[in-house]
Formats: sequence, C-alpha cells, structure tokens
Amino acid sequence: MTALRAALAVVALVVGTISLPPPAAAAPAWIVDPAESRLGFVGTQMGAPFEGRFGRFDSDITFAPEELAASRVVVIIDMASAETGSRERDGLLPGRAWFDVAGSPQARFAAKSFRHLGGNRYEALADLTIRGNSKTVVVPVTIDIAGTTAKVEGATRINRIDFGVGEGEWASAAVVGHEVEVRFALTARRAP
Repeated sequence: MTALRAALAVVALVVGTISLPPPAAAAPAWIVDPAESRLGFVGTQMGAPFEGRFGRFDSDITFAPEELAASRVVVIIDMASAETGSRERDGLLPGRAWFDVAGSPQARFAAKSFRHLGGNRYEALADLTIRGNSKTVVVPVTIDIAGTTAKVEGATRINRIDFGVGEGEWASAAVVGHEVEVRFALTARRAP
C-alpha cells in the first residue's frame, strides 16, 4: 500500500509540474470594404494583355500578425460578376467553356496558413477552387495595419487550364494565354 501511495504521489507531482502551452489567442475578424477593394485578373488575348475584375465577392477574415497560427481567410467569388470591358469577351466568360457559371457559380480561395517574410510581407498558402478544380497556391501579400484599418495587396499566377477554364476551341494558348495573374487590393476594417 505504501508503494502505491508513493507512486500516486510521484504521478501527482509530475502532473502538477507539467506546463501546458496557453491556448492560442483568437485573431480579430476583419470586414472588407467593397467600395475600397478590388479583385481582378490579367490575361492575354492574341498576345495583348487585358484586365478583368470581379464585382462581387464575400470574405471571412480573421488575421493578426502576432497570431498567424490562428489567422484564416476565405473569399467566395461570384463568377457571374466578371467583367473585362469587352462585350464579346464578357459574353463568353459565363459560358460552359469558360467559367461555367450555371454549373459552378462560385470560386473559393481559402488561405490555410501564413508565413511572415519580414516587415509587412507575408506568404499565404491557400486552396483555390474554380469550376470544382482545386489547386494549392502560394500568394505573396503585403499587409499594412493602422489602427482598425488594414490594407492588403497581393498577386499570384495560375494556369487557367489547371482549373478547366477555357475548354474546347479555347484550350490552346494561341488565342488566349494559359497564364493568368490574379490580383487583389483590399481595404478591411476590424470588426467591432
């Protein structure tokens, strides 16, 4: 019986001295101001660059530079809101060969981790889903926070063919280039 008591005392002493890490702090939520934000893309047609933008997107953002492990970003993009300034091109984008808005009305960007590169520079590792095709992308971003306002800018290059964008007669890069740069400049305010 004495040996059992001694063993229990040792267990109690060890358990009592184990220091558990503190729970992760929650990163604050941010609300994107659509009037001061832009989500767009740059492609090439017949070798000439063209720009486009998405007029509607929603976001769910929690971020703090000191709590990167607790930071997350999800952006849902309304693919029907794409516009490039060309009536012909804008008429084709929602169709089955391009964004297939009827079958896949939304694209999804979900940043699952962040790495601080120094200063205001970060790298986000994210899953990008377009037309039901998901790929992991690395997105360099700059984040400037002043009080309750954050300015976020970044860009990454993707291959549209990886996402099934531009099928059939449009699959060749001869008319529309395969590489597309996705760009964003967002203004967000800390949620109350």
